[in-house]
Parts: sequence; C-alpha cells; structure tokens
Amino acid sequence: MSDYSSNFPQQRPSLNLDFANSGKLDSRISYSRSSTATAFSSERHLSSENFLKYSNDLSNADWNKARVTVGSTDNTAPDGSSTASSVLETAVTDTHTFYDHYTSVAGVSYTHTVFAKANGRTAFTLYTRDANATFDLTAVTATTTGMDAVSITAIGSTGWFKCVATEAATNTLGLVQIELMDGSATNYAGDVTKGMYFWGMQASSTGETVLNQTSGSIHREFAPTLKTAAANEPRFEYAADGQSVAKGLLIEAQKSNLALNSNDFTNATWNKQRVTVTPSASIGPDGQLSASLIAENTDTTTIHFMLPTAAITSGYSVGTDKSTHSVFAKYAGRNLRMTDGYNPADGGSTIFDLQNGTVVSGGGSIQSCGNGWYRCSVTMTMSASTLLLPYIQLVDGTTWPNASDAGDGYSGILLFGLQTEQQSMSSYITTGSSAVTKSADSCSLVSAPLLDNGSGGLTVEYDMRNASSTSYVLQTARSTGATNNDGVTIFNEGLFVNGAGSNTRIGNTTSNVFHKVAASWESGSQKISRDGSAVTEDTTTVVPQSGTDKLHIGTRQDGNTSINGHIRNIAIYSEPLTPTNLTTLSQL
Repeated sequence: MSDYSSNFPQQRPSLNLDFANSGKLDSRISYSRSSTATAFSSERHLSSENFLKYSNDLSNADWNKARVTVGSTDNTAPDGSSTASSVLETAVTDTHTFYDHYTSVAGVSYTHTVFAKANGRTAFTLYTRDANATFDLTAVTATTTGMDAVSITAIGSTGWFKCVATEAATNTLGLVQIELMDGSATNYAGDVTKGMYFWGMQASSTGETVLNQTSGSIHREFAPTLKTAAANEPRFEYAADGQSVAKGLLIEAQKSNLALNSNDFTNATWNKQRVTVTPSASIGPDGQLSASLIAENTDTTTIHFMLPTAAITSGYSVGTDKSTHSVFAKYAGRNLRMTDGYNPADGGSTIFDLQNGTVVSGGGSIQSCGNGWYRCSVTMTMSASTLLLPYIQLVDGTTWPNASDAGDGYSGILLFGLQTEQQSMSSYITTGSSAVTKSADSCSLVSAPLLDNGSGGLTVEYDMRNASSTSYVLQTARSTGATNNDGVTIFNEGLFVNGAGSNTRIGNTTSNVFHKVAASWESGSQKISRDGSAVTEDTTTVVPQSGTDKLHIGTRQDGNTSINGHIRNIAIYSEPLTPTNLTTLSQL
C-alpha cells in the first residue's frame, strides 16, 4: 500500500494562488470594486473590559473596607439574580467607605459604572484618583468635581440606579472608592442598620457601560475588527476564532442595504414597544463604541420588541424573490427573535440563542463574530412585493411567545448594523437616510498558456454564504473572442468543460462551510472529487477551446453568478490528474 504522500501528483501546479496564508494578490491578478466594502480583518480590537476582579461580591478582600461591613452578598440584583452585596455602616464616627485599585495608564479615559440601591442611605460619592462624583438616588441627580462626564439612570421598578462617571487618568494607579453619605455629610456616626446595596462595579477604558461581570479575575476580551476596505482594495477576511488562517479572498456580487439608518436604533423611524434604547453602550464589531443596548421595560403583560415605522419598499417578485434581514447581536440578558414584521408567515421567524450561538427554532442562520457577538439572519420568500419590516424581539429564555414574562428594566441585547437585502446575506453595508449599494468584486488573471494543451486539472477551496447550486467558483476562458463556458468551469454543484460539454454534477454544498474540489479533464474523461469523496466521471470528448488563458475568480466570465463567499486557494495543473490524486487533493 502506498503512503499518503505518494497519492499526490508528481507534477507541480503551473499556477498556485494562496489567498488564505499570503493575504495578498498575485501581481498578475486584476482586481476591482468601485465602492468601499466591509470585511473582518486580521486586526483585533479590545472588545470588552472590567479591571475590577469582583464586580458583585464586595465581601472579597480585594475590596478594602473602612468602617463598613458587607452584611450579605445574596440580595436581588438588577438582572434578577441573587448576587448583590449589602454594605452596612459601623457605629464609628468617621467616613464609611470601601475601595479597590486597578492598573491605569496616564492619559487614558476610564469609565466607572456602579449599580446602587438605597438601604437606609440614599446617596454616595464615587472617588477616583483625581475626581469625584456624588449620586443622590432620591433626587436622581449626579454632581461632579473633576469628572469628564457623569450620569444616573433608574433601572427597573425595584429602586436600582445605574451610576456612571468618566475621567481621564493622570497616573498608573486607578481607584474606585465608594463613600456613603448621611444627607450631605460624609463624616458622621454610623448606624449599623443602614447602608446601601451595590452590584455591577466596573472600571473600563472602552467607554462601555454594559456590565462585564467578574469573580476572581479582571475581564478583558478581544475580537476581530469589521473594517471598511477602500474602493478597489481586495478583502481578505479572517475567522472569528482568532486563528491565523484566513477565510480567504472575499468575492461578492453587487448588493444594496435597504434598511435606513442601519446603526441608529434611537432613530425616530423605529417603533419601540416596551423597550428602551441606549446608544454607545458597548464596543461594536467595528471596534468602536457603536453598539446600542436594547433593554426591556418593566411591563408584565406583553412582549418587548421594535420595528421600523415605515416599510422598506422594493420591487420584489411575489413568490419567487427572497429577502434577508440580518443584524449583529450580543447577549445582555435576553435572546433574540427576528422576523419580517409585516408578513411573519413568510417563513423567516427565528429565535437565536445568543448565549450559546445557536438557532433554537426557525430557519435563520447565526455566525460568530468574536467575544459573544453573532450575525443573525433570516431569509424569506416574499408574499408581498413592497413591504419589509425587520422585527426585533427580546426573548427571555428560548421560547416564544413569552407574553406573560415580566420585564426587569435591565436585561436586553446589544445590537449593531441592521441590513435588509434581496436574496442572500452579504457583507455589512452602512446606511444613513437612504439605501446604499456596494459594487461587485471583479477578480481575474491572464496567463498564457493557462490551459492551452486541451487537458489538465485543478483544485480550489471555497465557501459560500448561501450555497447556491448555480454559483460559480471559478471559470477559465479565452481573453479574446471569449463566450461563456468555453473553458473549464467549477460551479457549486460540479464541473463542466466547454459550453458544449455535459455537466459532471456532485450536488449542492452547505452554506458557510469550506469545501475543496479537485477536478481533471481530457478528451474522453472529465472527473471531479469534493472533500475526499469518490471520483465522479463523465466520458465527454469535449476539451477547453484553444487559447484558454484567463482565469475568472469567484464569478463567471461575464461577471455574473458570483460565489458570494471566500476562496482560500487555487492550483492549476497542466496535465490531467488520476482518480487517486483527485481524492487525495480534495481533502480539506
């Protein structure tokens, strides 16, 4: 029995393109796209952070106490859990305070977030190294000496408040110190029955105010960055798991985002039902403070959702055209249900489990984008020609309807980048007050003689965001006098050689999954294997036309039927390959 290496062809490829590892195009390749476009780059950004090791349990020794005690750590918190700490005064006449340090960087701005609830005392002062802010829970006011910004917001109906103070550090020792107050006094005889409840202590350089809970270590997470590529700049997209191997070269058809104000969920065009929207609450997939928190209110009798006030209009063909809604979402206490709010019977209704990154019910799709962010999408066949309403609903748990679930005024989801487009999902397109169109990618190479001896072979590794049986992975053709299909074509369902030849079909693939195809052709035989499968052969006598010197990457030679996905690598051989070679070469 031969070893594995002997199953490879003896000849080397006459053309070898490695997009995944090189992250660049061969100098012979012509590439164009007349508009900007987005993709997840190899660059990673700080996605979330909390420098305080114990966000909820103030009984830990990391929190230094002076004339206060932690009476209990199992009190009801804003998120409904029993994790809030009760801080009580001692009877000593002095200040009543507790604090923790963290490592800071001079010149960097830090946002400090504290959730507080009265328990005999109704006010406290938050000290950092060089500034302070006083929060009065009765008057619901925040005053400051030296802070860059302060705010106080009521959370739910149980007396909790979210208190936020931001300051630029001047040294390397950050501080979060809480000092209880008796009215306006800070130095007084304490009462052992009085104090406050605290929860969700956070210090972060990201500017986010959504809590990253900690218990024993700081929180610091990075994620891939959704970058905007300039016009005519190729996009090499990377996976969300942080691995070094890229997804490859991204090739897409022209697409339009029909959803207006795609990242402004506070906009008046949104009909908000029993939810509140807080913009700039967290770091979005683009690495900026751009994600909005959609939180439920305290209504106990009905669902919490939002959808546009006006339908998106477009010339869809009823019963044939499809539409896709997509949005980037992250768990903040609730899961997501998304559908077409006008015609939910169109089939797109899906519940997404944002904690586990799974589809609970429905036919939607979910893709990881790093650090708990997912791009969730639903696709439906249109039953009306001009009405589209992306409907976003908070779900407590994983079932719907949940109309009897009481909102807690705290829990919700983080959202970024809504998109509505015809057919399948494409890369994210930012919009303002009008729809925006992204141009198609065009990628080709001329190298004579590419396939000019009538026989040969190739391999290609690729994925598709929506696996269409008719989408083209690559096509060879003549650079002069060309007509469609006069060379070798790999489409998602198989292989055909020359327009007059017969197709060698091996079936459609799975969306968002990489596959590798190996093919060979000569007079009397065209063969193909995918993912190490047994070879499928057709005994056609047709071979590529003379002068086949151009390779179209990710599209047909007329630029249509784009792959709408990634190509990792392409290898072309000047001689036909054996069935053993094909099976071996097609293994991922």
